[in-house]
Amino acid sequence: QVMFNDVSSQYHGAHLFLARQLTGPTPIGTTLSKTTPVSPVFDPTGDTQVPHYAPTPAGPGANVPQLDFTSVALNQTAANTLHFRMTLSNLSSLLPPAGKANAFWITRFQALSKNDAGNGEAYRVFYVGAESIGGAAPIFFAGSPTRDAPGAGCTQTTPGNCKVVQYPAEFTSIANPTSVSGSISGNTICIDLAINTFGANRPIGNTLYNVAAFSGGRDNAVTDVYTEGDSTRSFDFSLGTISAAACAAPVACTRSNVALGTNGSTAVASSSHPSGSYPAASAINGDRIGNTWGTSSGGWADGTRGVYSDTLEIDFPSSEVIDEIDVITLQNDWKNAVAPPDLTTSCSGEGILDFDVQYWNGSTWVTVPNGSVTGNDKAWRQFTFAAVTTTKIRVVVNNARNNYSRIVELEAYGCPP
Repeated sequence: QVMFNDVSSQYHGAHLFLARQLTGPTPIGTTLSKTTPVSPVFDPTGDTQVPHYAPTPAGPGANVPQLDFTSVALNQTAANTLHFRMTLSNLSSLLPPAGKANAFWITRFQALSKNDAGNGEAYRVFYVGAESIGGAAPIFFAGSPTRDAPGAGCTQTTPGNCKVVQYPAEFTSIANPTSVSGSISGNTICIDLAINTFGANRPIGNTLYNVAAFSGGRDNAVTDVYTEGDSTRSFDFSLGTISAAACAAPVACTRSNVALGTNGSTAVASSSHPSGSYPAASAINGDRIGNTWGTSSGGWADGTRGVYSDTLEIDFPSSEVIDEIDVITLQNDWKNAVAPPDLTTSCSGEGILDFDVQYWNGSTWVTVPNGSVTGNDKAWRQFTFAAVTTTKIRVVVNNARNNYSRIVELEAYGCPP
C-alpha cells in the first residue's frame, strides 16, 4: 500500500489517497494476484461505530445501521443517465449520528474534465448524495463545485489552499429534478444523475475513477468537519455500456468454476498424447493435485513432443461472466503430492514455461491482463481482471519443460450473467 497526496482535481489539494497493489511482483519477492474491484462492491456490516475512535476507556461507539453500507453499485441506464445504488444495513431510521443535525450518504468519483477556469484539464471530483435533516425524508443532490467561489467544495486556511473537501448540494432533486432524482426502496438509496448536468465547462470523461460511497453526519455550516460513518472500497467504471437497473440491492453472486466438466463445459486440445492417458477432458475434472498423472483423470498433455505452440481450449455451454482464470501445471514431486499446489509451489521439473491465457470476445482471442507469461516457475498461476462475458477460454503454451505441455487443471471463475 502506498499513501500519496493527489493534486489532480479542481481543488489541487486535500486528497489523501491510498493505492493498493493487486497484481504482480512485490519488493519482498512474492507475487500478488488479487481481484480488481468492479461494480457492485460489497461492504461488511457492523463496522460503522460512531465515533470510530475515542480517547476514553469506553472506546468506539455503537454501530449505526442507517450509515452502515452493505454495497454500492453503478449502472449507465441511458446515454445520459447514471444510476447509483447505495445499500445500507437498515434504513428504517434516517436519524443523523449523535452531535450532527443531518445524516448523509454520498457516492463520489473523479473523471477527466476541465479545471475551474475552463482552460486546462483536471480530474474533477463529482458526487451524488442523499441528505436527511433530523431524520426527515431525504433530499437528493449532486455537485462538482469550484474551489474558491461561494458554495465551494473545500475549506481553505489561506486563499487557494484547500484543506478539507466539502460536498455541498449544488443541484437538488427539488430545484433541478431533470438533473438529479432519487428514491429509497427498502434499504437501498437510488440516485439518477444526468451526465450533462454540469455543462460544457465541467464535462464527465469516459471513465469514472475511484467510485466510492461514504456516509456520516454534518451540520449546515459551510466549513463543517463531517462525522465519519462508513465507506466502501473504490472501483473504476467505463461509460458506454447501457444496462437496466432496478432500485434494489445488488445480490452477491455465488462464484463457481464455470470451466468444470460437471457444469457442462467441454475441453478441446490442439493435440493429445497418443497413449490416451492424458485427455483434454481430464483438465476440467476439478482435481488440482496431479498425483494421478498418467491416468485418464490426471491432466492433459499434448501429443507433439518438443513442438510448440500447443493449445488447450475450454468451451462453456453458454455465455459466462468471468473475472478469474487459473492455470495449474504439474507440481514438483507430484507422485507424492497429497494437496493441491499453492501460489508458491514450484513446477521446475515438468511444468509449462511460456504461455498466454486468453478469452474469446466474440470475434477474436484476447489475452487477459498479465496473461502473457515467460519463464514460469509456479505450479498454480492465477489471473484476475475486470469481468468479461465470454463463451470460451484457452491457454496457448509456447514452451514447456521436458518436451510436453502439461496442464493439470484449467479453471474460470465468475458470476452468472
